[in-house]
Order: sequence, then structure tokens, then C-alpha cells
Amino acid sequence: MTHSNPDTTRGPDSRGLETARGHIARLRAALAAPTPQTIEECLPGLVEAAGCLERVQKAVAAGDRDIVFELRALERDLAGARQLIARGAAFYRGWANVLGSAAGYTPSGEAAALPAAGKISVQG
Repeated sequence: MTHSNPDTTRGPDSRGLETARGHIARLRAALAAPTPQTIEECLPGLVEAAGCLERVQKAVAAGDRDIVFELRALERDLAGARQLIARGAAFYRGWANVLGSAAGYTPSGEAAALPAAGKISVQG
């Protein structure tokens, strides 16, 4: 089975997937060393990626099967981002438990919930 050069046969849907994958790659990089600012900077790109994926979804529904391999690559990219998010959430849950233990324990033996600090930060 021969494949043509992907650079010359990429249609708008393939370019849309490429754009979406680029935005996901930037999100994964931000998740590797997260700060609120780096994550926030990814949000407009993720909105654009969602729009690209809507167009790709319509193309696939219309019978375009040429982009299946690229969709699988995107799926792997998203799985990597999902793992980074899950690991980050587990890390912060662990710290919440450690800090909660300073507040005591519940009758069931679990760390007590930390009281939420009431802060408001406004930039402008």
C-alpha cells in the first residue's frame, strides 16, 4: 500500500488537526511546569482547537476517512495531557491531606478539611 506525501495532500481538515495538536502540545508543556498564567495563556488556543475539531468531526461524519491516523495521534496527545492533569490533581490532593492533618482528623480517621482562606485578587 502506498501513501502519498502528506505535505501535498493535506486538506483543511488535516491542517485543522495539526493546529489542534499544536495547541494541545502547548497545553502539555504548560502542564509540565504549571502556573495559573501559563495555563490561562493556553485557553484561547484550546477554544480554537475545539473549533478545528468540530470541523474535523463534520468531515468524518461526511465519510472522510483519510484523517483517521491523525485523529489517533491527537488522541495520544490528549491522553498525555489527561495524565498530566490527573497527576497534578493527585499531587495537590496529597498536599491537601498533609496540610489537613495539621488541622486534625475526622472521627473516621481521615485528615480534616482545611478551612478555605478568603482572598480576592484583582488585577487591572
